[in-house]
Amino acid sequence: MLQQGLIYKRRGSGTFVKDVAGVPEEDSITDINFAGFTKQFEGHNTTTDIKLFEIVPAEGRVAEALRLSNEEFVYHIIRTRSVDGSPFVVEYTYMPIDVIPGINRQILQNSIYGYIHETLGLKLRSAHRTVRALLPTEEERAFFATEEPIAILEISQVAYLDDGRIFEYSSSHLRGDCYSFHSVSVR
Repeated sequence: MLQQGLIYKRRGSGTFVKDVAGVPEEDSITDINFAGFTKQFEGHNTTTDIKLFEIVPAEGRVAEALRLSNEEFVYHIIRTRSVDGSPFVVEYTYMPIDVIPGINRQILQNSIYGYIHETLGLKLRSAHRTVRALLPTEEERAFFATEEPIAILEISQVAYLDDGRIFEYSSSHLRGDCYSFHSVSVR
């Protein structure tokens, strides 16, 4: 709890729990971010449409983010995800095939994180994230079924296993009118 910044010590006074009122409990627990989309919306009807699934050489920003050479290969995955029939997110993902072997279309229809944890037995440890607002591309506007340009939240991340290996470089584009980002800053 101290490492998560949820408690603090005051010399001569004791240990206290930080006030996180207004932040939903599921957003304040770091592990929820690695539960994945399917687990996050458990109890709802989640659907996945695989737009692209290929194996390509790591190049440019992808090779740099994953700390790979240009001779190493990655999965390049683009999926759209819906909750209860409503379009929610477009996911752009790169994963090194040497770190996460065996991904196929069936896994992509379900939970990649579930496969990594339950089948491969790997432990997800941390992610470095950047959140920013964008306007959707034409393709994203078609997926989100909107004529009006709506704001989307882009969450880009580089994610690590507990042994320090990078297993993912991704960018998720979420409808700004359906998703909110909660954060607690600690000092």
